[in-house]
Amino acid sequence: MSQLHLFLNALSEPDKKGLENLNLRGKEKEVFAYTLKFLQKEIPESDLAAEQLEVSKTHLYKLNSVLLNKCYAQLFNGDVFSLLEFLKQRGLYVLMRSEARTAETKFLQLSDPSIERAAFYLRLFHLFIDVPYKYFDKKTVRFYGNQYLQKKSNRSVSDTLYVENHLLFADCNRCAALKNPAKIFGFAENDLIEKEKKLEGAKHYLAQYYLFRTFISYYSFYHKDPKKIKPYLKKCIALKDKIQYFFPIDIAQFLNLMYADRLFAEQEIDEAYNLFQQEFNKGVSEKMYGYHYHCEQYILLCMIKKDWSRAEDLLKKVFAPLIELKADIMATRGCLAYIKLFLLKNDFKQAMHYIQVGSDINEKTTYLPFEIQLRLLEALCFYKKGDFVFCEKLAARNLKFVMAQNDKSLLEDYLHLFKIIGVFCKAHIKGKTVNTSDKEQMEAYSKKYLNLYCDLLRVE
Repeated sequence: MSQLHLFLNALSEPDKKGLENLNLRGKEKEVFAYTLKFLQKEIPESDLAAEQLEVSKTHLYKLNSVLLNKCYAQLFNGDVFSLLEFLKQRGLYVLMRSEARTAETKFLQLSDPSIERAAFYLRLFHLFIDVPYKYFDKKTVRFYGNQYLQKKSNRSVSDTLYVENHLLFADCNRCAALKNPAKIFGFAENDLIEKEKKLEGAKHYLAQYYLFRTFISYYSFYHKDPKKIKPYLKKCIALKDKIQYFFPIDIAQFLNLMYADRLFAEQEIDEAYNLFQQEFNKGVSEKMYGYHYHCEQYILLCMIKKDWSRAEDLLKKVFAPLIELKADIMATRGCLAYIKLFLLKNDFKQAMHYIQVGSDINEKTTYLPFEIQLRLLEALCFYKKGDFVFCEKLAARNLKFVMAQNDKSLLEDYLHLFKIIGVFCKAHIKGKTVNTSDKEQMEAYSKKYLNLYCDLLRVE
């Protein structure tokens, strides 16, 4: 697949209209029209494409590069960071990395001493430190952080500590997705507490903020202790006025959204719903950190509260365009939310439609947590439809799938869930009553996963 094809596939309809007046000549027009024919489907391999276009592979590569640059110029008019943000939002991380290297080369050629090079590298540092695990490039992120410090004319201890603790926070999140995360991360609870003590009483506010965020991640993924998360969130919130200058978004709103997420995780449903409602009524920008995650959490809360219209409006506004573009993990996240909505409303046809779409999209990225969710939701769909025979087969098949995974300890609950669903199906098929212990176990899982599956695990 060409990078031009990837880029064009990620464009919305208004974006595509912005390219209608591209100044193209000769073979450029031909290659552009050829690529457009394959939007939302596989484009032929470069050998076949070159043959059909009657050009060499080398020439085709150059034409694609020229066309890509013309698209960038037309849509972003030389604003490199708007381009990089766009590529990041659309999940085009390979293109983002390539364009950042190009931008850096051009930037370094500028001799204007008034240009603040530290600010340039700081923006790159921010862009690349916050990407999905599989695209995280630690070497590149560290390089941008070091360049920022080297180019900053009035560098202070606070700046160095900020970079150090932001990297610590990124490492904490990155390592959580690996096997033996605690060993790879290399910091225990006492190490983090020592770091906190060293920063106490100092005015290194950004360093403190990212250290507090590290504690939150640490107690979420490593030494799981939910009771210790809220206090560190409150410490972050207490710093909001001291650190707002550093962020392009409303940091107070971001922290409120994080606090609402935490309330939801602890199943303080009404408090979480009210706080989300408060912030979304003010308006939440698409540039907000974790925008799609916060939207998803609010949508799930709306479903639990049976605020159907708000849930559907947000899904249509935020996730429907991403699903249409098949935009990687974000699109799958949207499909999962749609499936839950339609299952709660007993619209099994629409639920199955989004199960299929979500499975097709996730197949390309193979993100296991979403794969497991899709499998469980499919089983629940057939259970709620009353097709207990097929549901039992699905449960058995999915049980084998979970058993085949390398780290089954992380999926232990799903082993039990698929077993219990199979037991429930057998009882219905035989016309028997499900025994009390199985009912109680299913009810316990329903409560445990309320913030993920709403009330869908409350089956009879």
